[in-house]
Amino acid sequence: MNKMTLKKWGRDGREGGTVTIYVEEIDSISSYDDRNDFGSIIYMKSGVKHSVGESPMDIELKIAKLSLQLPKAEVMTLRDHFAAAAIPALIASLGNIRLVASRAYQIADQMMYERDQKGGES
Repeated sequence: MNKMTLKKWGRDGREGGTVTIYVEEIDSISSYDDRNDFGSIIYMKSGVKHSVGESPMDIELKIAKLSLQLPKAEVMTLRDHFAAAAIPALIASLGNIRLVASRAYQIADQMMYERDQKGGES
């Protein structure tokens, strides 16, 4: 779930700490503006509402930025590459996927060992 932390504001115009909001739980956002204060009211699906000191446009921009963030990709190590290279031949000869995966990494480990013995970088 995407979450964001916003500054809460009291009706007296003073900061009232922060609130963490899960974006998927937002029902609607409206602005408020009186003589002493302005900001947004965030209505949650649960019925709870939060007064915050940011405009609806600023909140929607934060939501848009959150939705554009991609999860961190896993990085394949050299060992993973060696194991992946061994898979086609192992599938052809073994067929059993669990056995293939296990043997692929055994082969990769041996390749890493041999590479280290020859002075290669890991």
